[in-house]
Amino acid sequence: MTVINSLVANDLYVDYVVKKESISALKGVSFHVKRGELLVILGPSGCGKTTLLKTIAGLLPIRKGSMELDGIDATTLAVKDRNLAYVSQSFTTYRFYTVYRNIATPLKAARVPLDEIDRRVHEAARKLDIEYLLSRKPSELSGGQQQKVAIAKALVKHPSIYLFDEPFSNLDFKTKTALREEIKRIHHDDDATMVFVTHDLNDALALADRVLVMEEGKIVKEGEAREIVFSLQDEVGLHPLEEGKE
Repeated sequence: MTVINSLVANDLYVDYVVKKESISALKGVSFHVKRGELLVILGPSGCGKTTLLKTIAGLLPIRKGSMELDGIDATTLAVKDRNLAYVSQSFTTYRFYTVYRNIATPLKAARVPLDEIDRRVHEAARKLDIEYLLSRKPSELSGGQQQKVAIAKALVKHPSIYLFDEPFSNLDFKTKTALREEIKRIHHDDDATMVFVTHDLNDALALADRVLVMEEGKIVKEGEAREIVFSLQDEVGLHPLEEGKE
């Protein structure tokens, strides 16, 4: 069977400029994401994993190397043309909009017909069990509900790849655990391709089809979730946490 890759990155180098000094954030990163795969990128703060996600999204330029999205050279694609959905750790909602309008925002920007917008908004809200919140404002929602709205905004785009940047960082353990299950279900039911960035071994163990481990701008390990998680148990900053202790 032919394996179809949604994303292929070869020898990526990405730099930051801090006080006129160039700092190498990614140092020869190569990997792929198969269509329908949930890939977790795991590592401590400052290892380059968020930089890598932003590079995939087109928010940071590549100094050296290449990247293809669905077989197309990503350097030829503007951010809006990459058909990606980015969910960050902050609750990306417009506080003066209703939940419905927040979820519909990317579709309105793309000038999708109103009846199609309505269908997609309700479909996404139903998948995340937030249809009853559609008329509310973000200030009336809990943190977990706001993050569900952010995920719904990603769902309505029908993206080729979902990019999750530590989306559980600001959530309590119970909410985080529930949202893990939501993302896992969407991945399974929609055969969705996802790249999920985290520092938490529990996220990797619960979600990943495959895990990449990053350190100092490089990929240092790759493998199945259980294999990687148990190999990292004794490493500082990457301890799995006891149930309910997060």
